[in-house]
Amino acid sequence: MAALWSTSPLQTQAVTYVVQRMTSLAAMFFLLSVICYILWRSPQRTAGRWGYMAGCVACALLAFATKENAFILPAVVLVYEIYCIQGFQQLKSRARLMGFLSLFIFALLVFGIYHYRVIERIRVDYAGRDFSMGERVLTEFRVVAFHLSQLLLPLPSRLSLHHEFEKSRSILAPPTTLLSLLLILGIVASAIQWKKKRPLASFFILWFFLTLVIESSILPLELIFEHRLYLPSIGFFGVLLSPLLYFFRLPNTSGRTHLAVIALLAVCLSVWMTYERNKVWQDDATLWLDALEKYPSSFRVQNNLATAYAQSDRLDLAEGAFRESIRLNPKGLEAKVNLALLCLNQGRLNEAVRWAQEIDPKDVRDPYVFFNLGVIYAKQGNLDKARESYQFALNQKPDYAEACFNLGLVYLRTRDFSNARSCFDSFLKHWEGASDDRLVKDAQNYVAQLAKVK
Repeated sequence: MAALWSTSPLQTQAVTYVVQRMTSLAAMFFLLSVICYILWRSPQRTAGRWGYMAGCVACALLAFATKENAFILPAVVLVYEIYCIQGFQQLKSRARLMGFLSLFIFALLVFGIYHYRVIERIRVDYAGRDFSMGERVLTEFRVVAFHLSQLLLPLPSRLSLHHEFEKSRSILAPPTTLLSLLLILGIVASAIQWKKKRPLASFFILWFFLTLVIESSILPLELIFEHRLYLPSIGFFGVLLSPLLYFFRLPNTSGRTHLAVIALLAVCLSVWMTYERNKVWQDDATLWLDALEKYPSSFRVQNNLATAYAQSDRLDLAEGAFRESIRLNPKGLEAKVNLALLCLNQGRLNEAVRWAQEIDPKDVRDPYVFFNLGVIYAKQGNLDKARESYQFALNQKPDYAEACFNLGLVYLRTRDFSNARSCFDSFLKHWEGASDDRLVKDAQNYVAQLAKVK
């Protein structure tokens, strides 16, 4: 089962995609913490038991610091304690329950401190999304059901960096929302019912859903990404382990041999599918061309493909893909801004401004769109529009350091030195880059020069 999990084509996004290696790192610390806890609770081990407990806590803290989905770890450990060691009634009568509750509360506190002003951040981030919190929660029922189907049939043709998912507007719109919810409830209910007869399978089912909770509930994240299955899929393959253990315990040697051959063939097939899937990860363009093949009418895929072309200096292809994205979604803002920036970088200022003027600020919910509009208007010399655009970006994202810096430049050009210094001070406060970053040095120089202005 470990071989099937590690070679599954679904894991390519968490492993091959460099920026998501935090997912695999967090999963490693998560697993190490659980393993250390199991060793600590093992009655066969007496020497060094508290060393295992120290390892459990240390790995848990490292997991928390790596990625936020690890904050569900105390709940997973509590379920293991109940299902695989002593049961709820015995746990309830002992002080260990309070220890688990304290650990869980501690994890929540760390999460809250790590994400200062969590509620405010959620509100601000949802302002940039085209779905509400309720719509996201409802849609995630269908997303989880889709992920289950991917685990059952992980063909490369069913995998993509981008999946086009219709929002669930209510429990019956679309009807598959209710069906997905009933499917999930049925699986969880079965897991609880199997607690005594099949504790291992029951535990791994709960593992799957618990480790999906943080990224598949109320947080204003993208609706679906395959890398989110890296840690939860351990639960899926763990469920398959339960019947295999039963068959391997049978006295029939030939049956065990046949089962081992089937398992080996399954691993080989998984390796081949993963090899095929990795071919599309050659560069950004091949990745988005693969997504385009699966979702040819997606304006988001066209926009991302165009961005990939632009980054590799294939500007004619980039412009064509941006225009196709706009054709597919005439109200789309990101593709228009990107096309305007492309025209700006090619010296076609009037065309860049024309595309920028097609965007109504009332429709913009993404601070990065406002930032790029500010860049275009500043280049044109329309400083009022530039200042307005940067200010809109900061209203939506108050810690947007680059917008602070560019707004300071606009104030400098209009000789509003007081506001300029305020912007540069704010930039230096929020910037998280290295101390020798070019923008940091420029801002420090501006602040020093403005301090001399009376």
